[in-house]
Amino acid sequence: MKLSVTTIVAAVFLSVFGTFALSPAAYAGKDKSPEAIAEKKLEFFKSTVGITDDQVDAVKAILLDEATKLAELPSSMDADERKEKLKEVKKEAKEALSSVLTAEQKAKLKESKGKPANN
Repeated sequence: MKLSVTTIVAAVFLSVFGTFALSPAAYAGKDKSPEAIAEKKLEFFKSTVGITDDQVDAVKAILLDEATKLAELPSSMDADERKEKLKEVKKEAKEALSSVLTAEQKAKLKESKGKPANN
């Protein structure tokens, strides 16, 4: 079976950015608001990826949009439907982040994949 370049790139981005999909358990006893989640992820992008001051507002807006959309998903949604919607929202965020990050920052992000987060 042949894989297209687009499929491979999408798989790489899903695997790299998927590490930012923190489970609800990760926020047990903590502020779970979209703003708090976006801020936590933003700190990761500042410290690990090394986003510049010029990128902070754009990255924060993307992360807040993603967290808000995820928070607004109805809990009554069918599991398969919810999974697809989660993928869709995350894909949108990944594409938006990809347009903001430099090649070097994307490499740092990819390198950080699988490393434990410093909470």
